[in-house]
Amino acid sequence: MDSVPLPPLGDMPGADLEEAKTNATYYGQDMNFMIWHGEDDTISPLDITEATYAGAFEALGVTDTLRVNVTQPGQSHTTVEPDITRMVEFIR
Repeated sequence: MDSVPLPPLGDMPGADLEEAKTNATYYGQDMNFMIWHGEDDTISPLDITEATYAGAFEALGVTDTLRVNVTQPGQSHTTVEPDITRMVEFIR
């Protein structure tokens, strides 16, 4: 679990494909990403997080690996039981 992409992933938006690949330990179409946001999150703002992940996925050529992308209306930087349940289902 992470709220904002950490380096090197967070440094990949805008990078060319070869540069992004050099900084990735692995990338491939068999990856599965789930992003779950709170619409009112001030710690990991929705627009910044979305743009960073989208840029990294695009730089690596793996945009199809984002399997779940949910924004919870009115939720801040918190996790509630339905979020955890959905995450466990996704992992299994």
